[in-house]
Amino acid sequence: MADLFDDYGRPIKVMGGRDCVGDLFDSNGRPIIIVLAEADIENDHNFSGPSCEATAGETLTIFQAVYQKSDGKFWKADADASSTMPVMALASAAIVADAEGVFILPGSYVRDDTWNWTVGGAIYASTTAGGLTQTAPTGTDDIVQVVGWAYSADIMYFIPSLAKEVFGGLNITNDGTKTTLLGVAGDYIRIGDAGTTGYSLNSEDDLMVTGDLEVNGVTYLDGQVVTGGYVVLPYARNHFGGNFTSGGGAAALFGNAFDGVLTAINGDTNYTVGTSMANAIVTQNNSETIGYIAQLRVNEPYITKGNDTVTVAATLYIVAAPDEGATNAAIYVASGDIRTAGNNAVIGATTTGANGFVLTNPKNAAATALSGTQLDVEIDIAGTPYHFTVYPTKA
Repeated sequence: MADLFDDYGRPIKVMGGRDCVGDLFDSNGRPIIIVLAEADIENDHNFSGPSCEATAGETLTIFQAVYQKSDGKFWKADADASSTMPVMALASAAIVADAEGVFILPGSYVRDDTWNWTVGGAIYASTTAGGLTQTAPTGTDDIVQVVGWAYSADIMYFIPSLAKEVFGGLNITNDGTKTTLLGVAGDYIRIGDAGTTGYSLNSEDDLMVTGDLEVNGVTYLDGQVVTGGYVVLPYARNHFGGNFTSGGGAAALFGNAFDGVLTAINGDTNYTVGTSMANAIVTQNNSETIGYIAQLRVNEPYITKGNDTVTVAATLYIVAAPDEGATNAAIYVASGDIRTAGNNAVIGATTTGANGFVLTNPKNAAATALSGTQLDVEIDIAGTPYHFTVYPTKA
């Protein structure tokens, strides 16, 4: 560090003004920054740096951290409350109450051989009045203020941040790999103040955001996802729900909307799909009968109809089919049978594969009580036309 000496080689010590706010300027009005001779910290209980004279508000011991009260005096700083913070100076020696003494100002090196700092580590204001510590306070409403760093095991560089950083009991730690933020045990952490939790958030590991949240990177969700104020279901991995009223501005309403552009690149030759579902399902070995297992279960929309006229109501509505492929279809079944339990209404041509149609338990198989006007139906099966006679009977 640079030292300042007089014409005889003696170190110069400069006091910064009796009120601890005076500045030092040269004849041109330029501020002078003075660092005291390094010899000042060659011995125990010494310091090297700027200082001032001021009045102690209470009895102080050497190197106790102090703040300035509204009475202009210096009192012991205590990180337990914002009213006794922030640290602004250190007592350079023992000073009795209401007496004047020298106080060490920011930018000083301070030596105390009883210290045993972790070199390079931050030093904080302590929750013990006047104390210093390398452990950040973690209590409710504690003030976390870095006041310097450990230059060596027994020397600190005193350079306090004068901002009052109230963390309300938050504990921020770093182990060199990750920074951990923890609140008070049993309380959740909330960002914003627009509301309180409607769920069972009751841990310092729980976080609530009352406003919008934007994530520009990848979002990893390792637990269950629940929306709309619904509850976690023990039999559902994710639960999407909630009430929603259209805001208008469009001629449509969606419960969930997925859109965008998917751009394939060279090598994407197996398939390109908008949404893929490929759950693996494992049953329990309990010799039970399971009603059905399916990849997709769709229920009816449970319409509560007002005075409106609904043109088409459907559980599944396909808007359009592609026409860019060698084979085009609105629904393409690559494998397996198609079975329906209800009526089938076909508008347009119908084609079949080599195996044709399989009718299971057709009505009126005995052709009894036929009535109505008969119709002839032609069905093309693998290029061969087949003719059937049908009646509109319900017998």
